[in-house]
Amino acid sequence: MKLEKINEIIESYSKEYRSQKLEPFKISLKYHLFPQKDEYGWPETWPHTGSGVYIICDDTDEIIYVGQSKELGLRLSSYFSFGENKSVRIKHNGWHPTSLVTISVPKSSPFERLSLEEFLINKLNPLYNIIGKFVET
Repeated sequence: MKLEKINEIIESYSKEYRSQKLEPFKISLKYHLFPQKDEYGWPETWPHTGSGVYIICDDTDEIIYVGQSKELGLRLSSYFSFGENKSVRIKHNGWHPTSLVTISVPKSSPFERLSLEEFLINKLNPLYNIIGKFVET
């Protein structure tokens, strides 16, 4: 599924499973892992540190992986490292991510990252997610 649908899918999750009293999720801009000159790329710090979900996309904006973490910055550092010139080094072979989006969950409800991740994996069916996918027997 394409990244352009993510806001709509998160909104449907929020309507179906969340109390309106909870703070909303914070969805980052799309971060290009290989920005062109003068294109928006990585800031000095990771987007949305703290609990949340991250979505990794390929060059066609196809969602290829969804994950969650108590600390998004640390988790993303396990996949990517950045040089002084904001170039990226991918730490895992065999996949070709080009961008990502983070979804920060409120500090008052950090448990939501687990249910949101599971919901997104089942809705989006990302190529590289295996654990958490519903398997019919």
